[in-house]
Amino acid sequence: MNLIMAELDRENGEVWARFGGQGVRLTDVTLDQHPGLDSYEGRQVILGIRPEDMEDAELLRESPEDRRLSVACDIREDLGSEVYVHFNLPGEPVDSEEVVEALTIEALEDEEARIAAERARGTGVSFVARLERMTRARERERLELAVDVERMHFFDPDTGARVGGD
Repeated sequence: MNLIMAELDRENGEVWARFGGQGVRLTDVTLDQHPGLDSYEGRQVILGIRPEDMEDAELLRESPEDRRLSVACDIREDLGSEVYVHFNLPGEPVDSEEVVEALTIEALEDEEARIAAERARGTGVSFVARLERMTRARERERLELAVDVERMHFFDPDTGARVGGD
């Protein structure tokens, strides 16, 4: 899961998650699925987005602009039936103890792969999106990603506990 520190705020009656210099508008369904999320307005929360919950906006019939991320594709991995796109967002990485433990690198090969990826991607918080094979995503080019905001995850930054939901 992609994790980043986000701030929740309200604009014109709508709740937005702001992160990486961008923002996505949360739907009523998202808020209903995460009871108590509104108590984080004006505060930071850990935001989680699974790679499969993003898609190349060009491939979708409907893709509201307020639920998109504009990113630069750093690495494109063609895997036959799907494409993994790696990109970075400026922002504050998640560094809670629970998350750091989950991301601990155990094998030397993993550490070497991480270093190579960091060099290729530059700085920021690393993200991965799993896209349909028809995507026109290209390395070093801009890409609009539609985010399924109703499948996002939220965690308390102090405790690591999930906010609302099961």
